[in-house]
Amino acid sequence: IGRILERLTGGEKFYAEQKKLREERLVAEGEVEPWRRLGPTPNLNRPMILLAMAAALTVYFWARPTPYVEGADVTQIPTQIGAWRSLGDANDSEEVMKKQNADSYLHRNYYRESDGMMIELLVVYRKFGRRDFAHRPDQCYPSAGFDLLQQDATTLTWNHQDITARHLVAAAPPSRTLADGRPFPKMTTTYFFASGNKTESDFMKQQLWMALERVFPNRNGWTFFRLNSYLVPIVKRDRALDFDSSGKTFTDAEALAAQQDFLRSGDDELRRIVTTDTTAN
Repeated sequence: IGRILERLTGGEKFYAEQKKLREERLVAEGEVEPWRRLGPTPNLNRPMILLAMAAALTVYFWARPTPYVEGADVTQIPTQIGAWRSLGDANDSEEVMKKQNADSYLHRNYYRESDGMMIELLVVYRKFGRRDFAHRPDQCYPSAGFDLLQQDATTLTWNHQDITARHLVAAAPPSRTLADGRPFPKMTTTYFFASGNKTESDFMKQQLWMALERVFPNRNGWTFFRLNSYLVPIVKRDRALDFDSSGKTFTDAEALAAQQDFLRSGDDELRRIVTTDTTAN
């Protein structure tokens, strides 16, 4: 069809004339040297082999079945840990657990009667192969209007050793007050991530560990521990608990020491509950 159209429209004659003109110009100007590559021709065999091997390994590690993990049940954490007695679970509903994207979840308040110190314990457990943790105080507190007055590192006890944990001091926004109009108390918070005997306080490093576990499986999973203490004592009024209105307060150092005592008292039991593969420790 193309040839017929060229003949009907005169295109064939036009292109023939253009070809003749190009040939005449080349004769007049001399032969033009063609482009050529400087240096040796690259050998693409090795890069292609390496790319193929990388693709095959990627498909293998991401497509292979996830190792079965029984999983930890953090609701089995004792209600009495040393001098600390549970005041009951703050919120362990299925809705909250789904929001936390957790395989196991615990939110419980512990009370030390000798001085009125309270520790609000949040534990979120992920099985092997799961990813991001939904709650980190350094991200969640500012989004809720809290001011972070201090952010640094501290030590807590895990596996009978001092480990690094994140330490925060937060103040509630002025709009948030207690029932009697008093300002909402400041808070001391510590948190870290644990997997068997291994711990990590840096979120990005912990995420890197989880990514590497696609290659080197870790059947312990990861557990997020957050300890929060208000810098105002808790007192008993009738059968209820309330913040002390006498003006007494705790210092950040006292709250931090209390959290260290709590972890030290519960070290063995907490590790036993969240460790599902003792051979890996």
